[in-house]
Amino acid sequence: MTDKRRVSIAFPKELDKKILELKKDDRFIRCSYSEIARQAIRYGVSALEQSGEKVSGGD
Repeated sequence: MTDKRRVSIAFPKELDKKILELKKDDRFIRCSYSEIARQAIRYGVSALEQSGEKVSGGD
C-alpha cells in the first residue's frame, strides 16, 4: 500500500494544457500526468514557503 492520500482536484484548462505540454519535455517524458502535477504542486508550495507567503486553504 502507499502512504499517499488520494484526492481529486479539478485543474483549469490552461493548467491542464501546461501539464500536457510538460509531458512532451525530455525532463518529464517518462512521468505520468499525476507525477508531473505532484512535482509542480511540490515546487509551488516550496516556493511559497521560501518567499515567506502564508499557505492557507482555499475553503
